[in-house]
Formats: sequence, structure tokens, C-alpha cells
Amino acid sequence: MREFKNGICPKCGLKMESGYIYTTKQIKWTYNNKPKFTVIGDETLIDISGFAMKKLVSYRCTDCKVVIFEYD
Repeated sequence: MREFKNGICPKCGLKMESGYIYTTKQIKWTYNNKPKFTVIGDETLIDISGFAMKKLVSYRCTDCKVVIFEYD
């Protein structure tokens, strides 16, 4: 992952800390905020395949509560 703007928070302009983001299930993406009863049609950004959890390089700003990561 290439560093974006030297790891500067897009909200406050302070340096973000680097680390890794992961999940024990999935991280999904959808375009609306409507209640859902199924995940059909939503895009999977991070998924667990097998027993190994995939960790992605990420940056976070603890002041703004912003996390930025790239996914495959």
C-alpha cells in the first residue's frame, strides 16, 4: 500500500498512525443506509477464507475516528 499524503488525516491534517485492520468475518460495502435482512448484492471488501485472517495495512486518526485502508 502506498502512503497517501504522507499519512495525513484528511479531516484534521494531523499525522495518522499505521497498523493493520482485519475482521473475524467480513467487511461489506453498500450504497444505502436502508435496513437489510440479507447481504445479497453487497460488495465484500474483506473476507475470511480458510483459517487465516487477512490483515490489511491501514492508517487511523484516533482524534477524528477515521480509518483508511486499501482492499483487493
